[in-house]
Amino acid sequence: MKTMNFLKLSFVCFATLAVTACKKETVQKPLANESTLAYGSSYAATLPKKEVSGNLTVNTTFDADTVYTLSGIVTVSNNATLTIEAGTTIVGTNSVGNPGSLIITKGAKINAVGTSTNPIVFTSYTLVDNNPSTNPTPGDFGGVVLMGDAPTNRSTAVTIEGVSGVSFDNTYGGASSTDATDNSGTMKYVRIEYAGYIIGVANELNALTCYAVGSGTRLSYIETYYGADDGFEFFGGTVNASYLLAVGNDDDQFDFDHGYTGTINYGIAVNDPYATHSGSSGSPDSNGMEIDNNNDGGGWVATPKTRPNLNYFSVIGNTRAGLTNSSNIGLGFGIKLRRGTHFQMKNSIVTGYPRALQLEDLAGADIATIKAGNIRNVEVAFNTFQGFDYAIYNKSTTAAVTPVGATNGQGIKVYTATDANANIRYNQPWFNRKGFDLAVSTFTVAKYQVGATTRYQGAFPDAAAKTAWALNAGWARL
Repeated sequence: MKTMNFLKLSFVCFATLAVTACKKETVQKPLANESTLAYGSSYAATLPKKEVSGNLTVNTTFDADTVYTLSGIVTVSNNATLTIEAGTTIVGTNSVGNPGSLIITKGAKINAVGTSTNPIVFTSYTLVDNNPSTNPTPGDFGGVVLMGDAPTNRSTAVTIEGVSGVSFDNTYGGASSTDATDNSGTMKYVRIEYAGYIIGVANELNALTCYAVGSGTRLSYIETYYGADDGFEFFGGTVNASYLLAVGNDDDQFDFDHGYTGTINYGIAVNDPYATHSGSSGSPDSNGMEIDNNNDGGGWVATPKTRPNLNYFSVIGNTRAGLTNSSNIGLGFGIKLRRGTHFQMKNSIVTGYPRALQLEDLAGADIATIKAGNIRNVEVAFNTFQGFDYAIYNKSTTAAVTPVGATNGQGIKVYTATDANANIRYNQPWFNRKGFDLAVSTFTVAKYQVGATTRYQGAFPDAAAKTAWALNAGWARL
């Protein structure tokens, strides 16, 4: 059983958070058009509760005047649309082995559009139970699952993870899954917290899971916060996204598998040194990102190859790369590439992990060629790996290199842990759980000079992007 060490730190009153887990007194209902963030969970606790279970087969609306409790796995099917109003709170029942979860099945849609001041929140039932002695824990809410019909590299349809005892078409992929523009709906300004559930090995619910989701789907301004497994996982599909924030999830903050080929612009992956970290055979297995092609045989040759296209990411580990929690499980890697996957990341920052980039199942000779910016269609260009003496490793040979831009100035800049580099303008590592504030002037834009051209990096490459995140509006927890 995983020890929840972060309870010591995470569940105290944070004055900087707009929505708190520690203040549950009755409050006055906000006025019309007034942000509910100032009222937070204490306001939601005063609302009437409505239990939802089973299969929603007609168009349905969840309104902001009610807290919706999902009893077990709730599915939306029969081409129905679930609309969730801005400011709505959804929780799951406390059911061992079957926590409340929401699954949008193939053909159905979700229309969950919050605002920066009135986000839609999926969270722990303990925050609305009017009981000050209860505190949220990862796994209190099962997760949100989107299912589509876009291409994957699964040759036959496969059952999705994390479901049992529920009757619906719970498969994805296969030869008939070909609609790259498939539309599963819209999610915007949504926070999914204390989610995830581990049923067994390779059978888990993540905070947000996308199975074969197509590019017609719109995902933006979504946070996954202290989940029991991955924050975001994409199993194949072509969906694009922007402004994704993963904080303190137990396993990987971002996970890509089975032929995912979408583009994600602006992302943050933040690990909490005091949270739990997943392990495998006693070794760390909690990564900023894990990218795999196909783990079910034929991983090298299955097509389409997994190839996430990531731009303007900040991947942040611990304040000390070797720090472990009380279970003596630390962090894995900033980025872990497996089984011949393809990968592209540009204009990004990785810091605070024992290794920035781990190449698995690659020939030893390949590692040197990554300096040219392309290896087996792996391109990592105009990025900075901050705080590493050696950043890139090959698992099979334990080789390490310090890459320098070789082709057209493209490549990776690596700065040691003692180098307060002027281009980064902060001391490595800069993440401090108690004083973490991405939205104020304590963060300075990171730069990468390529000849006469300045490449800006990370999730806040310029003032416009910093404003666009709207984190100071309070839709996300930090």
